[in-house]
Amino acid sequence: MNVQRTMSILVCAAVTVSVVPSAKAEFVFGNATNLGATVNSSSGDFSCCVSYDGLELYFSSNRAGGQGSSDLWVCTRSTREEAWGSPRNLGPLVNSPQADLSPSISADGLELYLHSNGRSGGFGGSNIWVTRRAATDAPWSSAENLGPAVNNAGWVAYNPCIACDGLTLYFAWGGWVAVTKRAAPDAPWEQPVDLTTVVNNWESQDTPWISSDGRLLVFTDNAPYTPRPGGFGGTDVWYSRSTAAGVGVHSLYNPYAWEPPVNAGLGVNTSSRDDWSMISPDGSMLYYSSERAGGFGGLDLWQAPIIPVVDFTGDGQVDERELRVMVGCWDTNEPLCDIGPMAWGDGVVDIKDLKVLAEHIGKQVEDSTLVAHWALDETEGAVAHDDAGGREATVFGQTVWRPSGGIIGGALELAGIPAFVTAESVRDPSAGPLSVLAWVKGGAPGQTVVSQQGGADWLLANAEGALMTELQSGGRAASTLASAAVITDGGWHRIGLTWDGVNRRLYVDDVEVAADTQTSLAGSTGKLLLGASANLAQGAFWSGLIDEVRIYSRVVKP
Repeated sequence: MNVQRTMSILVCAAVTVSVVPSAKAEFVFGNATNLGATVNSSSGDFSCCVSYDGLELYFSSNRAGGQGSSDLWVCTRSTREEAWGSPRNLGPLVNSPQADLSPSISADGLELYLHSNGRSGGFGGSNIWVTRRAATDAPWSSAENLGPAVNNAGWVAYNPCIACDGLTLYFAWGGWVAVTKRAAPDAPWEQPVDLTTVVNNWESQDTPWISSDGRLLVFTDNAPYTPRPGGFGGTDVWYSRSTAAGVGVHSLYNPYAWEPPVNAGLGVNTSSRDDWSMISPDGSMLYYSSERAGGFGGLDLWQAPIIPVVDFTGDGQVDERELRVMVGCWDTNEPLCDIGPMAWGDGVVDIKDLKVLAEHIGKQVEDSTLVAHWALDETEGAVAHDDAGGREATVFGQTVWRPSGGIIGGALELAGIPAFVTAESVRDPSAGPLSVLAWVKGGAPGQTVVSQQGGADWLLANAEGALMTELQSGGRAASTLASAAVITDGGWHRIGLTWDGVNRRLYVDDVEVAADTQTSLAGSTGKLLLGASANLAQGAFWSGLIDEVRIYSRVVKP
């Protein structure tokens, strides 16, 4: 066996085979940027992959200078910090007069997988091929067909992705995501199997790509023919997390251990075509092809950073408070703090997560899970600005802006007779995990801080002035949750409610003061109210200060 390949496989195994609990760390995609005019052209550039050393970018292009239809090209750079150099065609041993697409390079850099439509020597239709080289500075050899186990005249095999272990291959198989394996690099590929119906649960799934740690699968739907519900109009990028208890070879070849797919969101997807997604080997970047505005013509290559959510406490900052939370979760599988070595975690909180956190301390927070934020720092007028979701809230009744009277900047003082703030619906509580946080001062027993018109009171003071919530299930297990922590004593208090889909918790001044189990929350899409109850009850208007109202589509840990 080639020594370079042997070392690569051992490195992958050493990094990924430890058996630990599954992780569900939160991450977001940053704003997408075009790879630029050196890489992209007006002819259509798509379906790329990046080598494990980060110095080679392979992609398909319809540009002139190829062998016929779309060809495989490569750009190189000397360091990861440099820009990509000019593309070079891989030549006639790799490319054919037919369409050659979807490159995927092995971890050792010695195998390059691709699919070709109608190439001579195949089994009819689209087939998967592989080209090899003796060293990373050697030329690629003539492409070889993967054989009848993967390719067959009865179906089409396309869009391959070779996993980090070099023994597992993901690919599209007639509109479904499939996976096959081999016992050794020189062994034949086994009969493929379809991935779980959790992933293959729509009419067509395409361009699968497995992360190097085996924990994240990205793919696209096949719009405009069969767009997956919940998308943005064109072909969209989706992802699914592994539910396997271990990682590495175990989860790389586990066709059943996947969570329901999630759309990558508007930062990545548009109403245009967004296709051929892949994850960089270090897990820091999503590369994909898009017809979105701002390109050079047709499909272009774009990239979007993959960013861990590191604001554990939900205050818009990353500082020593996050460090204390992480230390308190050390050597556990707490998903909130499991942010490394890749943004979706590895199942244990350890030094790898601390290194990631250290990189973000003091920096601006990027968190698309923050769906609404009213800082209430205005100085006049009847409008409160939402810094996250852009929902301008309207202020009614006897209220006074206190520009220097807030816990952070300004605050809004409500007279309670009645006075309140209203905004368009922020989030249906039944849609998934939720956190709502606010700073308050003053108030009286029975008064409400946050509610949803036509729904429930999310945060309020009960008859004793202690924090409680009436946001609950709509079924037989429904119940309110009350604490003994008084919030109407005239001092500033940070209050919060979190729900992770099972556990409901109340916080006062960053301390958990009540918790229970509530496996669902009643749905509602009514307007959000600050300082008033859901039914605008006369005695429930807040009489005091409200500041820094934040709502997240995830769980935070104040």
